[in-house]
Amino acid sequence: MNKIKMGQFLKKLRNDKHISQEKLALKFENDGFEVSINAISSWEKGKTIPDIDKLNFLASFYDVTVDDILDGEMYVKTDFDSIYLIHKTKPSAYEDLLKRPSPEDSTVNEYFHTITEEGEIIRKRFKKYVMELIDDTISRNDKEELIFFLKNCYVLNDDQNITSYFSALRRLKNQKISQEEKWWEAQKYIHPTDSLILSYPNLSDEGFLSPTVQRRMNYSEPWEKDYLLAMIQIQDPICDDPSRATSKYIERYEKEHGKQFDKEKITKDTIRFLIENGAMINRNFLSYQEGKVYRTRLIDTLEKAHNTLVKPIAVCVDEDESTKFFYVENNKRNRFFTRYDFHLVRPLRKLGYSYDEMFRMVDSNDKIPDEVYLRAAKLKGIDTDRDIRYIKADLNFDNEIFSLENYWPKYRKEEYDDNLLRRDELGMFEKELSEGVLTNTKIVFHWVGGNDCFEKYSYVIKQKADMNYQTFKNGRQPKRTKELLESLDSLTIEQIRNKFFQLGGQEND
Repeated sequence: MNKIKMGQFLKKLRNDKHISQEKLALKFENDGFEVSINAISSWEKGKTIPDIDKLNFLASFYDVTVDDILDGEMYVKTDFDSIYLIHKTKPSAYEDLLKRPSPEDSTVNEYFHTITEEGEIIRKRFKKYVMELIDDTISRNDKEELIFFLKNCYVLNDDQNITSYFSALRRLKNQKISQEEKWWEAQKYIHPTDSLILSYPNLSDEGFLSPTVQRRMNYSEPWEKDYLLAMIQIQDPICDDPSRATSKYIERYEKEHGKQFDKEKITKDTIRFLIENGAMINRNFLSYQEGKVYRTRLIDTLEKAHNTLVKPIAVCVDEDESTKFFYVENNKRNRFFTRYDFHLVRPLRKLGYSYDEMFRMVDSNDKIPDEVYLRAAKLKGIDTDRDIRYIKADLNFDNEIFSLENYWPKYRKEEYDDNLLRRDELGMFEKELSEGVLTNTKIVFHWVGGNDCFEKYSYVIKQKADMNYQTFKNGRQPKRTKELLESLDSLTIEQIRNKFFQLGGQEND
C-alpha cells in the first residue's frame, strides 16, 4: 500500500465531513478508543497506519470500505472497454471515431492519430501500475486497469498467464536491483501488441516525418528503438518507388516532394532519425550467419559439378513431326542459349538482336544496358526523347522487359558465382578422389535473427526474454552508433551494413 496516498485520502475524507482532527479524536473516544490528535495527524501524513479496529471505525464513519482506505481512493467499477479504442478491430473502432471530434490537423489519419494518443497513455500507465504492483502499492482501480491492459494491449509469453505474471512481479520487490532493472525484468515476460509499437513499416516512405510517428518514437522503449535500427541490417525501409510504376507517377512524386526519389537517402535519413531519437547499434539484436557441417560422398559432389559443367547438353528439336535430341558441347555460350532460351533469348530476339549480339551483351554486362530499354520503347511506340528513368518506368509492365530484369542477374550469378565454385570443386575433388578421399565436408550457412520484420521482431522478443538488463546494456554500442551517424553521408548503405551491422570483428563499447 501507499501510505502517503492513504494519508491524503484520510485527510480528504475528514475535510469532506467538515470535521477537525480534535473532533475526530472525540468520535473515537466516544466509541471506546483512545486516539490522540497526533496519531490522526501521523496517519494523514502517511507516517503510520491505523490498527485494523481503528480502520474499521474510520471506514464506518466515512461510509467507505477498509480496502478504499488502504488503496487511498474510492473503488469505482470502470468500463475500460468503452474508454479505449486501441484494442478494437479497425472497423468497429472507426465507427466510434466518427463520433469523436477530429484532430486540429485535418491531414492526420484519424485512426492512427487516436491510437497513437491512446498508446502513449496506455504505455505510461502500464509502466506506472507494474512498478506499483512490484512495490505492493497498487490500488484496486489501477490493478483492474492493469489487468485490462494485459488482456487487450500486451502479449504474455507462452509460459505466462496474468496470475503467474503478477507473482513474478511481486518477487522483484525485495531484490536488490535498481528500478531500471526491475522494469526490464517486468518487460521480459510481455511485449506490446502491434497497435502499441512503432513498427518498421511505419517508417516507410519517410514516415518518420509524421508527427504521430515521432510521438510513438518518444514513448518507445530503448529495446524497441534498437530493434528498429537493427532492421536496417537486413531490409531497406519499404518505399513506394515511383520508378516501378509509370513516368506520370514519377512526375507526380517529384512535384509533391520537390526532388527525385532516392531510396538510399531515405534509408540514411531513417537511420539518422532513429539514432537521434535514442536508438543504438545493439549486438544482441543483430542477425548473423551460423554454419552447419554436412558430410557428403565426394563422388556425389563431383557428379553434380560434372553434370553442370562437363556433361554434353541435350537439345530438343522438332523435325518432320517428330522430336529429335542432339548433344552439344557444354560451354558458357551453349548453357546460355539452352537454359535461358525462353526468359532471355526470345525477348532479346523480339528486340532485333542477333544471337552473337545478345550473348556478348548479356555475358559482358552486369545489368541491362540502356540501349535495350531504348530499343524496346521504340518498338512499343513510347517517347524516347526523355530521361531514361521515365522510359524505364513506362516499360515496367512489359512482359519482355520484366523477364529480362528478373533473369539477367540470375544468369550472371550462375556463370560467375555458382559455376565458378563448381569448377573449383571439379578440379580439387577429382584430385582428392584419386588420392583415396571418399567424403566431402561442407559448411552450409543460414541466418539466425531473421530476414524480415516479423522474424526479426520475434527474434528480439526471444532475446529480450533470455537476457538480463546488464546484458542488454552491454550489447548497446554508443561509440559505434555515434561513428555511424557521423559516417552516414560518406558511405553507401552497403558499406554501412558491412561496417556497422556485422557481428564479426567489431569492438564492444
